[in-house]
Amino acid sequence: MRYSEFPRISLALNSALNSTANLEEKQGKLITAGNSTEGALLHWLKAGGLDYAAVRRQYDPLYQLHFSSERKRMTTLIRYGNDLLALVKGAPEWVLELCHHFLTADGAVEPLTPEKKDKIRLLLRDAG
Repeated sequence: MRYSEFPRISLALNSALNSTANLEEKQGKLITAGNSTEGALLHWLKAGGLDYAAVRRQYDPLYQLHFSSERKRMTTLIRYGNDLLALVKGAPEWVLELCHHFLTADGAVEPLTPEKKDKIRLLLRDAG
């Protein structure tokens, strides 16, 4: 896998696997069972032609730590090829503190310096 493909793949894996929600058909409508944000991500995958249930069958979580108000994030660990991949979602300011590198627009891996983290914090503050 090329690093330039990683954001798209990891977003799809995170949406499908790092979730406790499901989609269920009721009275001819597809509804969310569980967290509405997670459900929205599952609907997004379905609209893009990806069967989240098939992805879940393909990647059995090795470890999962559910969202808590103290941790402000959820983490699921899977085997992806020969690698272990930690899928994390949650409050951006908390997830940011776990990050040490980032992908540039052209797919290069660069260190996430304290200065770059400060810029991201400002963007998060202004967006909130």
